[in-house]
Amino acid sequence: MLLQRFIDVNVAGPLRVSEAFYDNVAASKQKKIVAVSSAAGSLTIAASDFRQKSGISTRYWYDISKAGLNMGFIAMSKDAADDGVSVAVYQPGLVRVARTEQYPMTDAMRSMMVEVAEVEPKLYLSLHDAKEGEGGGRHDDSFFRVLTCRNCG
Repeated sequence: MLLQRFIDVNVAGPLRVSEAFYDNVAASKQKKIVAVSSAAGSLTIAASDFRQKSGISTRYWYDISKAGLNMGFIAMSKDAADDGVSVAVYQPGLVRVARTEQYPMTDAMRSMMVEVAEVEPKLYLSLHDAKEGEGGGRHDDSFFRVLTCRNCG
């Protein structure tokens, strides 16, 4: 079933990897666990008319799986806080890849697509700048929207 494939890749996979390496991360100097998600997993966006106006409105399985990823990592951030581990979910925007090029969408949405080459260095800089042990809440910069980042400066 298609939904199960999306759940395996976008929810179970990142959670299993995080769980498998958690003790190593907790013992490390940086103490960071990060997942790349999507605004498609936002319940606020799902409840609005944005999807219909953007032309991207029928990717239900993908959206459900990203909502699951967001929920799992929000919950993990609460559990990891006692160990000083920062847990973040980054949403880089609509990245231009072969699959997204095929999505029906408005010209305005297409013009907002981000190139893959732009994502990696900005993710690296965001991770590098995140500071362990300094408060909690949100770590925002001009590129990434983060749902939750415990102990990020």
